[in-house]
Amino acid sequence: MSNERWEKARRYSHIGMHSNNNYVYASQYATAFEILYKSDTPVDVIALPLLYNLRHYVELMLKYNIQYLHDFSGSKRVLGKVNHKLMPLLDLFEDYWKLVKLRYGIQVNDIDLMSDLERLIKKNR
Repeated sequence: MSNERWEKARRYSHIGMHSNNNYVYASQYATAFEILYKSDTPVDVIALPLLYNLRHYVELMLKYNIQYLHDFSGSKRVLGKVNHKLMPLLDLFEDYWKLVKLRYGIQVNDIDLMSDLERLIKKNR
């Protein structure tokens, strides 16, 4: 990026401001992932930051969906203290999602999607 474009981007950015919303945070990690992925930088130079962005995106999206589904699920189970481990987050998300589907009669074939998500998370441990 040229200096002029960088200065313009910084000038119109809201550095230091945040939305306090996991979806917005997650989208920033997804954007960073895409920028790294599309770059011409050798993969051995960016592999760890690339994977970190992907992992953090998954964590934040699980937290966002858990928060969103909580009221709809009718569950008394809560996330509790801040948790960065993906398997407990996946477990709670699955619990809420199953309750929401049952409570509202949602019929969707999500077996493959849930299986893929679980495999992805197990690879990130």
